[in-house]
Amino acid sequence: MNVQFRASPEWDWGSGTGNKSQDVSLIEARDVSNQRRGILPTPKPLWQRKLMSDAISQVWDEDRLCRMIDDQVEENLHLDYKAAQSLQKTDKSRREIVKDVTSFANADGGVIIYGISEFRDREKAHIPEKLDPVKRSQISKEWLEHIVTNAAPKIHGVVIHPVPLSSSSDHAAYIVEIPSSSTAHQATDHRYYRRWNFESVPMEDYEIRDVMNRATKPILSVTSRLTLKEPWEKSYFQVRLKNTGKVMARHFACHVQLPALLNRRSYIPVDLETPTFDEVDPLCWAFCFTVGQGIGAAGSPLFPGAERILRFELKRGSTDLHFKPPSPIIRLTAFADSNQPVTRSIKPVDIDGQWG
Repeated sequence: MNVQFRASPEWDWGSGTGNKSQDVSLIEARDVSNQRRGILPTPKPLWQRKLMSDAISQVWDEDRLCRMIDDQVEENLHLDYKAAQSLQKTDKSRREIVKDVTSFANADGGVIIYGISEFRDREKAHIPEKLDPVKRSQISKEWLEHIVTNAAPKIHGVVIHPVPLSSSSDHAAYIVEIPSSSTAHQATDHRYYRRWNFESVPMEDYEIRDVMNRATKPILSVTSRLTLKEPWEKSYFQVRLKNTGKVMARHFACHVQLPALLNRRSYIPVDLETPTFDEVDPLCWAFCFTVGQGIGAAGSPLFPGAERILRFELKRGSTDLHFKPPSPIIRLTAFADSNQPVTRSIKPVDIDGQWG
């Protein structure tokens, strides 16, 4: 909240402008008053300093683009490079722009940089080569914004940053930041696209339905981590549930099938009240975490963007094998409200000491 203070002659504002109206925040006014009394200004709270540093680190300028080129930052699911010729006032170019923007919105969001060309060599495909300036006199930010609005329905939250380039006052790069949307967006060719690896690909019917359900259902992702130590140290197994959707999950649970033999050694979950062997696979422990039983307090929901980490200790058993058994598989099944269960099968070696 900003409050207007009228400076008086006896206040030392550092500029010698007495009796001049200035807009300052309450914190700034207090710091000015404290300076007169020899008191150091109050440091900004940690969260405020973090927000400021995050904002500064995300500023788009020519230096940042050059660093991406020097560091050979490759295209990925959330990043796409486009040469200047991608922005032309032709019907084909307009269709491609809308297609690319909707593909990011229908996936997980991302950034399109117009003004960087890629290597043409097959070995260096999808790696930035150099700046390829867009002429601002021919392609303006307003024109690009107008083209992006041709998606159906309109994509909310798209931000376009024009970055001036030192090569000429008429040169620029356009950074298009696209959020992940809560519904599916159609391109001008009446098709739906999504970002996949380095390209925009048509969506299947079930994919379109899943995207449209983002606004009505929670989406749970499940990952795990295995930490196996020496017998005299504690070993652990962790499961992480995260709500990547835009709707709160009121009821959720996770069913775990954990092999009793890991690295040819037997392990027993010791933090569980009643671990039992799975009915289908007798070499696996089977247990289920629900709200109030291992996942937070009873009745506590999982908000969008929030996560829960389940951790329990594994105790070495008395059985060790001197031969290589069949490759063990960890199976995780996450449930959320009325959604279809999400099931993952993971090899223990893939999550030993890391999340996966």
